[in-house]
This record gives sequence, C-alpha cells and structure tokens, in this order.
Amino acid sequence: NQFLRAVEEARQQAISALKFSSNNSVGKAKEEAQKALARVTDAKDQQLLVDAVKLMFREPLDDIAGDGITDITKALRKQVSITRLRSTGLMAIPEYAIAMARNGAMATIKSLPNSRFFDLRSRSVEQDEFMTDWARSFSATGHQEYLFGSKFYNNSDFDDATKGKISNMINKMQGTAMNVTMTVNTFRSFQHGGEEMVARSIVSNLKDMVLKGKITPEVRSSLIKVGGLSEDQVGEMIAHFQARPDLDVFTSVRQMEPKLGDALSIAARNTIGSSFMRMGIGESVPYANREMGKIMTSLLNFTIGSWEKMVVRGIKSDGAAPLAAMFAGQSALALMSQYAYVHSRAAGMEGTERDKYIEKNLSDEGLFWGTFNRVGFLAAPALPLQMMSAARLLPEAIEASPTKAGVSKAGIPMLGMAEDILKATGSTADLVTGTWSDEYMSNKTREGNWKNIKRVLPWIDSPVYNFTLGQVD
Repeated sequence: NQFLRAVEEARQQAISALKFSSNNSVGKAKEEAQKALARVTDAKDQQLLVDAVKLMFREPLDDIAGDGITDITKALRKQVSITRLRSTGLMAIPEYAIAMARNGAMATIKSLPNSRFFDLRSRSVEQDEFMTDWARSFSATGHQEYLFGSKFYNNSDFDDATKGKISNMINKMQGTAMNVTMTVNTFRSFQHGGEEMVARSIVSNLKDMVLKGKITPEVRSSLIKVGGLSEDQVGEMIAHFQARPDLDVFTSVRQMEPKLGDALSIAARNTIGSSFMRMGIGESVPYANREMGKIMTSLLNFTIGSWEKMVVRGIKSDGAAPLAAMFAGQSALALMSQYAYVHSRAAGMEGTERDKYIEKNLSDEGLFWGTFNRVGFLAAPALPLQMMSAARLLPEAIEASPTKAGVSKAGIPMLGMAEDILKATGSTADLVTGTWSDEYMSNKTREGNWKNIKRVLPWIDSPVYNFTLGQVD
C-alpha cells in the first residue's frame, strides 16, 4: 500500500509537470507533451508498475469483484493445493532426464552425491558454502527461494495491510500447512534437490572449461539455445576464464564485466528453469496470471509449462535428435516414478487391498497410463483427453480413479474439492449415526466412508505419511 501511494503521488506530480509543459510549449513540443499527459492520465505506466510488483508477490493481476472475494478465492486455491498435492515430488523424477540432456549426463550424475535431497533444514541450506557462493555469483536454487518465500511470501499478501486479524491468521496457518505439504509430498526433495544438482553440474562444466579451454557441444548448445547467451558472449566467457586460471569459478564470475556476468547469471537461471520445469515471472500465459485464470488453471502449471518449455521451445531450439533422447529418458524415469508412486501408496494398505492395488497399477495398462501421465512432453497433448474425461466422453475403463491410473479429469479443482467435502460430510454423518444407532453398516461401506473423509484431509497418502503414520493408520 505504501508502494501504491508512492506511485500515485509520482503520477500526480507528473500530471502537474506535463500540464505546465503543455500550456507553455508550442508546435511539436506541445504535441508530445499532450501525448505524454494523456498516457499518464490514463495511468497506463502506473498500472504496469503495479502489475509488475503483483507478479513478484505472486498476486493476480486483477480482482474478480473486489479484494474480499479475491482473498476468499485465493484462500480456497491454497487449500486445494494443500489437500491435493500428495505425491508431487515423484512427478519431478522424469525431469532428471532433461537435466542430464541439458548439462551432460556425467556432470549431472557426479553432482548427485553432493546435492541436498533430504537435509532440508534452514541451517543446512544457509550455511552451505557452495549454496552461498552460488547465490552471490549466479542466482538462487529452489532451496534458497523456498526459504525466502516461507519468510516473506507467507502472510505477506500485496494488500495485507487491509486484512483483519482473522484473515492474517488463516493466511499464516495456510502458509505453514503448505510448507508441510511440500515436504511430505517430497517436492522439496526431488524438485529443489534436482535444481541444486543442476547448479552444481553447471559449475562443474565451467571448471572443466577452465581446465580444458573449451566446452562440450551439448553445454555450448544449452548456454546459447536455453540460457540465451550469444556466440560472442560464450567466447568472451571462455577468454575470461582462461585469463584467470588460478581463480575458482565463483570468484572469476564475480570479476566479469557486469553485462557478461548478468548474462551468465540469466543463462544459469534459464538452464535450471528449463531442466526442472520452473515457470518464472512472465513465462506463463497472461490469462493464468489473473484471478479467474488462476482458478481455472490451478494444478495445471506442469501441463502449461511442459507445452511452452518442452514442446514449443524444444522444437525451435533443440531439434529432433535431442528431443528424441529427452523423450526416451523421460519415459524411462517416468516408469521408475510410477513404480515408486505405486509402492508408496501401497505402503499404507494392508493384505488383499494392497496386493490388488499393486497388481492393477503395475499391470501393462497401469504402467502405460502411469508413465503417460508423468512424461512432460505428453502433458499438454493429453489435456484434450482430460477435458473429454471431465465431460464424461471417455470410456470408464481408461479414466483415472483414486485406485487406478488413467486419464484424469481436467475440471475446476475448487469445484472438485467442494464435491469431495460434501461427500466427506455425508460420510461423517453416516459414521456418527451408525455409531449411535443399531443400524447395520457393512465393512465395505464403512471403509468407503473413511476413504471419502481421507480424501479431504491434507497429507494423507503422501509418501512420507504412508511410510510413517500410514503404517499404524
């Protein structure tokens, strides 16, 4: 709100200055002053500044009907993510194939042992020498951005000064719940750990370049086509490193000319974002940055990102052979991800139910659909099938269910959540009534009621839950 007041004050001062200039000018100068005055009066530049800050704070670019309704829909979107994102981390496993293709298989694999996948403590990240040097010389990985976000984004909405105590309390509670969600669903482990792995492989490639005086074709291609460096900038970078062979990579980067150093930092961020499907500010479609767009595209970031970063940019930049290699690598890792997902879900089951679940989802059909849903290149082309599933136009045999892989429904997540809450409420009432009455309830019906309730509880069926509390559930 202080920013908004400052921008508005600057606009009023600009209007006064331009009015004076328009009234005291003649000819072309007067015409230009009038055009500038019209633009400032329309507040176009002011709105661009406001929108830019909103995007940085992950806020929608417009309101549906006012701050109150927007706050409610935002809270509902957060709750959908808290409840629905149960195994998101396993979806990131196929992205490791892209990382190896972009940064070299050996450099990426060598970085695995030193990367942080399970030690997610704040102190571990903040006191790590490599992470500190990376942040000072290049940018930030997911680990660092997540810690920053948990401190500054949670309970820091763009209009938080206008919120009451209850709204701020709900916002803070949801922020804490989201932190738990992204930990127990292993997103922080596989996604953020993978980003650190890419950062380490980038530094490893730069070290090799210092020693050998040249870079491999795949790394050069990644720096140019994905990172955005020009051929001249790559040459300048190699010459810079060769002129300082005794310096470590981080120190050498910090001594680069500002323009070249900034370009290399951007290239490093672009490489991480391309390797692990990070959607930066301005990279998603404009509609998805508006509140109604956020409502409609909740949980579809992976689909949107895969189309833009894998299919569209891949065809333009990578060519057929690298794309084929990435697709094959993703398919192989997606198969491994499906095995990991099935066994993590089965860990919370018992006896016959467990055996049937594993048999169904590791059958040829189950493996096909489980792998299909995890390959990034197929995420966007599969969207029409998901829309058909939502409209009930697909055979039931290939539709996904809580116990079977298949084509999932591309509906509005908030509406699906509301439907699940109604079912859970009815199931809760049935269980309570059954407890206090003599009415018979079969075990199958009782189990179905409990499943409806678990459907709306956060963290249930996440990998961490199933291998811990799920064992005694």
